[in-house]
Amino acid sequence: MKIILGSQSQGRRQVLTDAGVEFELVRADIDEKAVRHDDYEKLPLLIAAAKADELTARLGRQDALLLTADTVVTYKGELREKPASEAQARTFLASYEPETPAWVNTGIVVTNLASGKRVQGFGKSAVFFKKIPTDVIGQAIADGYIFNCAGGFAIETELLSPYVARIEGESSGIVGLPLSVAQRLLTEAAA
Repeated sequence: MKIILGSQSQGRRQVLTDAGVEFELVRADIDEKAVRHDDYEKLPLLIAAAKADELTARLGRQDALLLTADTVVTYKGELREKPASEAQARTFLASYEPETPAWVNTGIVVTNLASGKRVQGFGKSAVFFKKIPTDVIGQAIADGYIFNCAGGFAIETELLSPYVARIEGESSGIVGLPLSVAQRLLTEAAA
C-alpha cells in the first residue's frame, strides 16, 4: 500500500528514508497555533489529527496510508514549539541544562484512505544537553534550520549533535517521528 507523509518536517522525511520506507510527500494546510490544549501530551495528537482531517478531505479516497504527525517539546513544564524569533531561539538553546531533560512529545495519526480506518499513537523521548556554547548558538541561529524544529534544536545536525549528553527513548522520536510507533500504526491501519 502506498504511504503518504503529510508533513513538511525534514526530520520525519529522513527517519522514513533511513528506515527504507518509500513514501510520497504532501503538506497539510492548517494553522497549528489554532489547535491548543493544556495537556502537552494530547496537543501533538490533536494537531496530527487536524492535519489528517485536512489532508483526508483534500486527497480523497485512494489506496494509500496517510501518516501525519506533530511534535512539541516541553522543558521544565514549559511548552516549546518552533522558535518564533532569534531571541526566542537563543533563549531556548542557552537554557538547556545537563541534568534537566527536554521532553519530545510526538503524536502520530495514520489514516487508511481506502477504508477510512484511523489509528493514532504517541511517543515520548527525552534529550539531555551539555551546555551549548554561545558561539554555537549563534551559528545555529545563523544556519536557520532550528526555526523549523520544536524546542529550537535539531540533534541530527553536525552543529548540535556534539552537545547531546544522552537520550532516553527513541532517537528517531527526538528527530520528529518515533519509528517503532509509526511502524506499528502503519501495520494496524493497513489491516
